[in-house]
Amino acid sequence: TDFISIARSNAETELRHARVLIDACKNLRTKHVILCSNHCADISPELCKARNMTNKQALEKCLKASDIESYSILRPSSFFENYDEPKTYNPLTRGYLSDLYPHDAKVSFVATYDIGKAAVAMANDPEKWRGKYLDCVSCVSTGAENTRILSSISNVSCTYKVAPPSLILWLISSDLYYMVQYVIVGSPGFVPAQSIKEFREVVPAAMGMREWLIAKGKWSDGIKFGETPPKAVANLLSQKIAVPLALVVAAVAIGYATRL
Repeated sequence: TDFISIARSNAETELRHARVLIDACKNLRTKHVILCSNHCADISPELCKARNMTNKQALEKCLKASDIESYSILRPSSFFENYDEPKTYNPLTRGYLSDLYPHDAKVSFVATYDIGKAAVAMANDPEKWRGKYLDCVSCVSTGAENTRILSSISNVSCTYKVAPPSLILWLISSDLYYMVQYVIVGSPGFVPAQSIKEFREVVPAAMGMREWLIAKGKWSDGIKFGETPPKAVANLLSQKIAVPLALVVAAVAIGYATRL
């Protein structure tokens, strides 16, 4: 389920969507259901006001209370893909890396591709995963650290920026604002190192920031890392041509003047 865009930040609407999906699985007699939740689903709403995180607890309870006998739960952390999300006005732009969090905030990350691998592992061994959950975390890093990695991979000096600014984020979505505040403070009871170890036992080649960028290989506009943008090439050519052309024009002018 999607709390922010599809459910329009309405907790009851998201829960209704979950019930529809669960009922569909029951009617189709699905052998094993995998719910994609959130790695902070166990957190009390009193500790975290971000409903896009805490509402997943209600979804998990709804699944557990259903007649579905075999299910498992994935609890992913922040996605690397959020660094390149044009739909939310955050494309991966040449020279910049931007996210909701401050540059020094330690954030748990995972690639959506690796979440898919974990889901396949669960589907292939439903008895092993029946009634269990898996935190999906491949690494913990800061915006500053990830920016340095991007600079190294792309061969472009990059700057990290918080986008949108905190006040604007609060006006746009209070849930995302509270999510950021919660991550800055830290998740009580959540041990990233243990979660990373357990996730890598299921997905041994889970990507970190460097591997994700190498696999991605390009900016949001399609220009590959290491390539010079066409506009920059045109500017360079114009600079190289401008001086010789000016000299030729000057020589012609002088020659014409001497004939007069």
